[in-house]
Amino acid sequence: MDPGSTSTHPQTFASSAPKSSTIGSSKLAPPIPTTLLSPNKACQLSKATLPAVSTTPSTAIRLEKEQDASKLRAKAYIAQTLLLFNILGVPLSFSPWLEYYYNSYLPGTLLYQLSLIPAVQLLLIFGLAFPVGWLYDCGYFRRILASAIALAIACPFLLTFCTKWWHVLLCQGIELGVSHGSLYALGTLALASHYKNNISLVSGVGIAVGFTGGILYTLVATFMLQDGRFVQTCIVNGCISISTLVPVYFLLRPNEAYRRLPAQYSRGMRRDRGTWWFVLGFLCTFFSLFIGPTYLVLYVSASQIWPLAASSILLISLTLGFASSLACSWFKVHERWGSVNLFIIATLLAGSCYIPLVWLRDCRVIWVCSSIYGLCLGVLLGYYGRVVGIFLGGLKPVSHVRVRKMLTLSSLACVAGETVTSLLIKVGGGNFELAFVVCGVVMVLGGLLLLWARMVKIGWRWYVII
Repeated sequence: MDPGSTSTHPQTFASSAPKSSTIGSSKLAPPIPTTLLSPNKACQLSKATLPAVSTTPSTAIRLEKEQDASKLRAKAYIAQTLLLFNILGVPLSFSPWLEYYYNSYLPGTLLYQLSLIPAVQLLLIFGLAFPVGWLYDCGYFRRILASAIALAIACPFLLTFCTKWWHVLLCQGIELGVSHGSLYALGTLALASHYKNNISLVSGVGIAVGFTGGILYTLVATFMLQDGRFVQTCIVNGCISISTLVPVYFLLRPNEAYRRLPAQYSRGMRRDRGTWWFVLGFLCTFFSLFIGPTYLVLYVSASQIWPLAASSILLISLTLGFASSLACSWFKVHERWGSVNLFIIATLLAGSCYIPLVWLRDCRVIWVCSSIYGLCLGVLLGYYGRVVGIFLGGLKPVSHVRVRKMLTLSSLACVAGETVTSLLIKVGGGNFELAFVVCGVVMVLGGLLLLWARMVKIGWRWYVII
């Protein structure tokens, strides 16, 4: 129907039309009874006999604004994928760096000291949601974005001057964590503003590109660090950061209509059924989530397997994580199976992958367990935001405060997991058996708690897809 047309039904138009009328000098024939025509033919007749109405200026302005908003949304989408290329790619590729620091570059440094580097980095990546969100709401978006990009680009080049472990902690842990944490919060909030500030909805955007960054950074570290080219590796990583982060400054723009964050969701978290069971299960999941990508190369190297083969296992795991996260971004997957259901299954499987590595230190077992863990990791990182939204806010835009609370708690769980794992390895005399048993048990417990939270929330209805 043309804009401005007043006819709402073919029969109404036919019954109210005059027997004959003129428009200019042409005479219209008597109306044909629409009861003898199909609905499509009757609608075509009513469109053909009504005069066209020109588009009003207000409509043209509205269409132009919608087109501009669509362009800004597309640019924000691209910017978020470029950000996650670095934000997720760096921690997912830290395993070759840890092996190189421990065995070559910083000999004699204790493992729990080196484990503070990824622990602090993950703490700041997930834990800066509240302070950066407050600054974003105060209107400091462009300033923080420019400062964080500059800091993230400078970090790889400053790393070339680090000669002690605490130098590396300051540069690769704190500095990179602050910059990536700020960029992660700003990118998520800016992209969510194009979707009415629904943070849970956009949390899975670009996760597959994050695995791509992990693959590229792992390849660079594997083939350059094994030859002792530490400075060259840092320079290459810095060039990659420049090429992927500088465009973000020009692409990322929030939607001014939803520039300020809405008020907190009024209903308290304690009143939701199954909330605390979900919180405990979610924290147990993040306790062990990044242990595999952090310690895999060091564990395989300790099993008398060549480090290049260990990095190959990590690359296969990240590639499968890319495939599963890409599948999770397909709407029909979580519409058919449910994001909560897939998240619980992935948690149980990922936790079970740690257990066989304790007693079966065979290369084929490591390949199989790492591959399964990579598939589960893609699902967990792709759906964690949606799962938080379903349990704590029902995917409502005003549940952004709850999502940021869970991210902050998750960062503390990541720090606890990285630190406890390194201490358990030290207690075990350099062996990974005790550490992997604890990580596996905690993660399986998290999956069971999530399953119980699901049952408490919706009852014992297995056929319900959430």
